[in-house]
Amino acid sequence: KKMTERNVQWVVCEMDPDMKNNVEQQVNKAIDNKETEKEISEFIKKFFDQTYGPNWHCCVGKHFASYVTY
Repeated sequence: KKMTERNVQWVVCEMDPDMKNNVEQQVNKAIDNKETEKEISEFIKKFFDQTYGPNWHCCVGKHFASYVTY
């Protein structure tokens, strides 16, 4: 399945360019393949935990659905 092109506008970001690129790719993948905001946030959080170490938090959508573990 081809990913949809989206225009991401960064307002404030302290991530290095590689991490920002990873974020954009994973967010697009999640939006294209997941149904709910909770599923999208879970997908992104798990990617960050696996790639950059544990304890990331991810909020998604109009109602800021989240998937948080401690």
